[in-house]
Amino acid sequence: MRFVEWMMRTDQQAAFTEAFGVLPAQRSALRIWEDEAYTAQIIAWMEDSLTPDRSHAANDAAAQLQAAFIAVLNGTPAEEAATAALANLDS
Repeated sequence: MRFVEWMMRTDQQAAFTEAFGVLPAQRSALRIWEDEAYTAQIIAWMEDSLTPDRSHAANDAAAQLQAAFIAVLNGTPAEEAATAALANLDS
């Protein structure tokens, strides 16, 4: 329990997450990162972001979109990945 309390300290969470390049769970920890320009950009993105409805997360279209995105990251041309995703939805 002491470790969790220690990690939830704003200053500790800021240092840990900035060192590992991951976003902290607390916005207050993000605000004290040393790279102020990067921090400001991340905060702006967070304020402009939308959280998808959970009912949209586990459906066939979402799964095919994710598979297509992974295919593109692995070198498949985007049009080919999109065509395959649509074909998989139809089958």
